[in-house]
Amino acid sequence: MSKKLQDKRIYSKADLIRDLEGMGLKPTDKVMVHSSMKAIGEVEGGADTVVDALMDYFQQGLVMVPTHTWKQMSEEYNIFDPETEPACVGIIPNLFRKRQGVYRSLHPTHSIAAYGVGAKEYVQGEENLDTPCDPKGCFGRLKDIGAYILLVGVTHARNTYIHSIEESFDVPERLTEKPTTFQVKLPDGLLKEVPMYRHFNSKEEHISDTFDKFMNGYYELGVARKVTLGDAQCILCEARKLFEATKRILEREINCFIDRVEIPSEWQEISADKVVSKLIDKGWTISFAESCSGGMAAARLVSVPDASKVFAASVVTYANEAKVKYVDVNPQTIEHYGVVSEEVAMEMARGVAKANEAQVGVGISGIAGPTGATATKPVGMVCFGFVVGDKAFSRTCYFGNVGRDVVRRASVNYVYSVLEETLDIIGN
Repeated sequence: MSKKLQDKRIYSKADLIRDLEGMGLKPTDKVMVHSSMKAIGEVEGGADTVVDALMDYFQQGLVMVPTHTWKQMSEEYNIFDPETEPACVGIIPNLFRKRQGVYRSLHPTHSIAAYGVGAKEYVQGEENLDTPCDPKGCFGRLKDIGAYILLVGVTHARNTYIHSIEESFDVPERLTEKPTTFQVKLPDGLLKEVPMYRHFNSKEEHISDTFDKFMNGYYELGVARKVTLGDAQCILCEARKLFEATKRILEREINCFIDRVEIPSEWQEISADKVVSKLIDKGWTISFAESCSGGMAAARLVSVPDASKVFAASVVTYANEAKVKYVDVNPQTIEHYGVVSEEVAMEMARGVAKANEAQVGVGISGIAGPTGATATKPVGMVCFGFVVGDKAFSRTCYFGNVGRDVVRRASVNYVYSVLEETLDIIGN
């Protein structure tokens, strides 16, 4: 037997559940799972064990999988029976939809199956829609219920929710001119006639293949992060954040996924313009104490022409000694909590604000990678401290092992999104 085969790992249900826990997902969360069984690798009991792990872990929450049938449904093959019609999107959805307690929606081309709290209620009514991913349907409501989207061994090219976002903004050239009429079998055995528009674009056979053009943008805006399930490289996103990030680029150019060869890198940035404007209105100044971001937050501020009216000072306190010397971080705080901690980031923010008599102070300390991680502090973990007027608070983000530069840019984006929101809340 080759060494490669000897080293090949076989995953148990317990292993998969540990991976779900390691993603930061809670048993009460709501999660839409797109999957590739092949990417997960060898599992004891095969795909059934993967389904077991998902159902056992999220039984107090809501786990959903796409059970699409768009590939086989047509004008000729037009009767959709949710009890018997196989999904065209892999083995995991086909096993999941047959499990006890799982409910399948009645969408003739883009159904989902759901299990957990409120599953039966969530899938109701899709037979009354006329587009693949209507904002009122199961995909469109993911953001409203605070759901996550987990892409297991696949990319955003299989992220159906982005279709729903495009429908929310009436992106042109996405649907057929005329609907196809399907017959949907209802629970009472009767057939309901459902006219349904289909996905269509004259330039792209598979519209969703273009969604990966903003892959890095989703990472840098803090919308998505890399995680693993078994051997599978996965992407975990929050539906609400995914909606807002996609909205940003569609507002710039409504058909950018199709018309652009690539999405411009500057579209991935949250500008400092609004923060500068709000600080000017309040007559406040701002200072930064940066570690892993290496001065990038300050650099983005000074790219705004009026920055001189609000920018007090900035320091890059990369070494522990620099944090102590220049922004008055207590060495015992570093020793007790670690340099990458909310406690240290908070002392950095307070220290830099006090040293420069600024009303706003920001501290950033994290692990950009590829080295520096520990068992409890992974690559992509970044801690933030904020002093905004008389308000002080700290946050931690887990951007994932998405690359050193991406983590740093994501950190700066996060700083400006938080400052924007906080300055809106705090009065003059």
